[in-house]
Amino acid sequence: MRHYGIERLGRNALHNVRCAEYLAELVRAETDLELVAAPQLSILCFRFRSDGLQDAEIDRLNTEIRDRIQQQGDYLVSPTLVNGRPVLRVCIINHATRAEHVKGLLDSILRIGRDLTA
Repeated sequence: MRHYGIERLGRNALHNVRCAEYLAELVRAETDLELVAAPQLSILCFRFRSDGLQDAEIDRLNTEIRDRIQQQGDYLVSPTLVNGRPVLRVCIINHATRAEHVKGLLDSILRIGRDLTA
């Protein structure tokens, strides 16, 4: 805190919160996505869902999406459960995160989910 100062660290934290809020807006705008937990600071949880799939299939789909995102290595999506169901948990902690990174993550999730349900 001495090196960077409380103001700079505060700006960085606020930036991360705003990135999570932006991601939540993008999730809300997509019919294939469901916001499960609104942003809490810089963390939010959502799921890929597709009409016609049963709950167990949606659970497997989201686990597979997360695994593929991890394997690609461009983004990190943590494993977690909400109400006993797998969700995609994103925690933005890098002050260098930009809108294009947030959009890129969402595009990757949508592409993988749509490929798996095609």
